[in-house]
Amino acid sequence: MLKITKRILVATLSGFLISLAGFLYIGSVLGFNSSVAWGVLLWYTFIGFLIGLAGTLDKHPILGFRLIFLRGALIAGVLNLSLALIAKQEFQNFFSSLPFGIEYISIIEGIIVGVIIDAIATKIGGEGKELLNEKK
Repeated sequence: MLKITKRILVATLSGFLISLAGFLYIGSVLGFNSSVAWGVLLWYTFIGFLIGLAGTLDKHPILGFRLIFLRGALIAGVLNLSLALIAKQEFQNFFSSLPFGIEYISIIEGIIVGVIIDAIATKIGGEGKELLNEKK
């Protein structure tokens, strides 16, 4: 079995635990039959899977700097922005008291969660090309 399997499992589980908290919060507000609540439950689980999969990219291919925090932040930030643009009306209820738009909140939340998931997955599962080697 490849080492990347462990990283993907850790990142997916981390994303699931974060999305479970969101599911419980949104479900308590909108009801647990809400499609938004169930979508949130799957959202960070999927993002965690993608962050785990991207773990083989440990350095920028051209500039050469490490991607440990940037990798997760970019994946989750961009995907959260797309979610905010698609479900803007549904999420407007939760963030109506803030002075700026849902898009900014979504990007900031995605960056924070992406960095957390990536840090956990890197600490436990590793990163880089060695993830493609067999476990010993």
